[in-house]
Amino acid sequence: MNNTFRHQLWAAVRIWLLAILLNSIIGTLWFLYSELDIPWMMIFGILFGAIFSTPVLLGIIVVMNILVRRRHTARQICFAVYLTGILLTIFSFILFTRRMYVDDIQLLFIAELAAVLSITIQYRLVKKLGSEFSPAYQFDYEKEK
Repeated sequence: MNNTFRHQLWAAVRIWLLAILLNSIIGTLWFLYSELDIPWMMIFGILFGAIFSTPVLLGIIVVMNILVRRRHTARQICFAVYLTGILLTIFSFILFTRRMYVDDIQLLFIAELAAVLSITIQYRLVKKLGSEFSPAYQFDYEKEK
């Protein structure tokens, strides 16, 4: 795979959008028996998820870009993306709870589950950014014969 910034951006945006969608679905299912209306819960989940998780998207883009430019392996990039996603999700949760005056720790677990699931689902895409998949590191045995 060609490791351009466009590919890194696409991988990060796919992880981010999937995390927002999973966060809304899991959150709606978790609070299914509350007094809130389900369509509004989905809309607010997607809206607030997109607004408050923007630092996660930016952090994943920066981490991916730095590690790809330094030619790290796929395993190192995936580990760093997991770690960045988990830590920045905690940061986004703190930002959300302070701004929206919500104090429900269940929302943090839902957001963390969505973050881990979205990175896991997009694992192959992130894995292809590693140095072992870069054309610069691949040796063409056919040319040497």
